[in-house]
Amino acid sequence: MLRRVGMSEVGKHLNGTLKSAMMALMTIDKVAALKRTVLFGDLDEENLRALATRAFERSFNKDEVVFVAGEEARGLYVIVKGAVRAFRISSDGREQVIH
Repeated sequence: MLRRVGMSEVGKHLNGTLKSAMMALMTIDKVAALKRTVLFGDLDEENLRALATRAFERSFNKDEVVFVAGEEARGLYVIVKGAVRAFRISSDGREQVIH
């Protein structure tokens, strides 16, 4: 039996297929990023994929504050591209870079 399919149905199917493909690529990218870290580098592929599915990508602008000491932790950050400057202000008001 053949069924005529409207363009909107085709578009929805392609949209879903494209979205699935993009999600798979994003997971692969996340797995690769996690694998390059000291903390997660020794995990097997299955555990890396499980972790990657829970991870989300976030970008920050230059000089944007990611978190402040004393705040409740909202997660763990893995720096994939770029650099982060970690510092604190000493009791005498001077900036101290944290290594």
